[in-house]
Amino acid sequence: GEASSVKLIIFDITGRGIVVLVNTEEKAGTYEADFSGNGYSSGIYFYSLMIDGTVIQTRKMILIK
Repeated sequence: GEASSVKLIIFDITGRGIVVLVNTEEKAGTYEADFSGNGYSSGIYFYSLMIDGTVIQTRKMILIK
């Protein structure tokens, strides 16, 4: 299959993008990405998966230190 442009972005509670974890071309499949949370305070964050510029999914996560 063809590769697609894949981005995985983490946002803070205000909706500000704070880190791009993934920004690459990938073929369809299952992938993992690590977010250490170092340098960020405990709280609620969101992550969005974008494929070819379209947001496919956004989920909430809680960072606890």
